[in-house]
Amino acid sequence: MGSKLRLAEVTLVAVLSVSCSPQKSPQETGAAKTDETLQEPTKFFEVKVGGKIGFINRSGQLVINPQFDEAGKFREKIDWVCLGKCGYDSGPEESKYGFIDESGRYIVNPTYDHVWPFYEGLGRCA
Repeated sequence: MGSKLRLAEVTLVAVLSVSCSPQKSPQETGAAKTDETLQEPTKFFEVKVGGKIGFINRSGQLVINPQFDEAGKFREKIDWVCLGKCGYDSGPEESKYGFIDESGRYIVNPTYDHVWPFYEGLGRCA
């Protein structure tokens, strides 16, 4: 029970420190790309139910209910998600992007026209 409480405290600290900033992505600044093989192993896997995306864990248990129209891959324990008609050919009034944590809670509400995956603890929204 004590370890669950600690995990909640760590998550709360992460939630308080997360925000979108207008800095450029690593590709735009010329920074070296992170080697994907060095990333921590995938904890969650995307699953589609009724056309909506959710996530299951390695045991096949549903951990985040299907509710998103599009989603990225969890990087740095955070994932971008989209509600609406997502993609490059959709207008800003048709889709909204935000970020969720590993429990499925929004850490950045889906109010942005586009987001980029987290990199070195920072996210970018537009």
